[in-house]
Amino acid sequence: MSILWMRQDLLPQDLELFYSCILLLGTVPLLLSADAEFVHTLVGENLTLVSSDRCWGAVKGSLVHLSSPGKSRDVAKLKKSQWSPSSGYEARFAVGDAVVFEEAAFNDNGLYELTCNTISKTVMIQVEVLIPYEVQATVGQSVKLPCYFSTIAQVLKSVRWEQDTDLVLEQWFESGETHCGHKFRGRVQMSQHALSRGDLSLTIQSVQLQDQGKFYCKVSERDNGEPAVVRLWVSKAIRNHSSSNRNKVSNI
Repeated sequence: MSILWMRQDLLPQDLELFYSCILLLGTVPLLLSADAEFVHTLVGENLTLVSSDRCWGAVKGSLVHLSSPGKSRDVAKLKKSQWSPSSGYEARFAVGDAVVFEEAAFNDNGLYELTCNTISKTVMIQVEVLIPYEVQATVGQSVKLPCYFSTIAQVLKSVRWEQDTDLVLEQWFESGETHCGHKFRGRVQMSQHALSRGDLSLTIQSVQLQDQGKFYCKVSERDNGEPAVVRLWVSKAIRNHSSSNRNKVSNI
């Protein structure tokens, strides 16, 4: 699994340049569907496209990746409740009652079409594979988790930060209301320049070991800030052994 590491002192314009380079170097043309189910994961992590109970008892079915307009690729075929990988996907998942990629790739982004004879209509699945921004912190420190969004292009009603699926902080700009998750209460805040500068970054004070994890920056039900996900790594504070030894000597 490859992990993307970036410095914490990057300026907003540096982040914009970084993500522009990603789009130029590896753009994935995406089809979008308003009625699709949304699934998101990180590059290198598991991606569940079809759960084991989704087409239970079905005799036949198919999963197709609609990678770009007029272009599609068979991912899997269902026969007697068993999914088998199509050509090119043999190394991505094993034959079984579900379709789960062990390691999501950036090219897995896009719209998928699921059909099986136990479902009355075709199911559209919108997959988003995110590239995490990595941040490191030490217990007791304050740390900034970056997130930016253009507040000029559209009216921003609120921003919501989550750790996995748990609420960290949600701020409503029109009413000025702010809601915090229980474990982060009194320790998190956003920039005062959120609307004027598009800076939706989150600051966590007095970082704890249990704060380690993935944080998602959401500006609406389907829109994310940039970066969309920040992975925070927390380490214990390193004790200064030389100072400790000097104190022991002085006490003798």
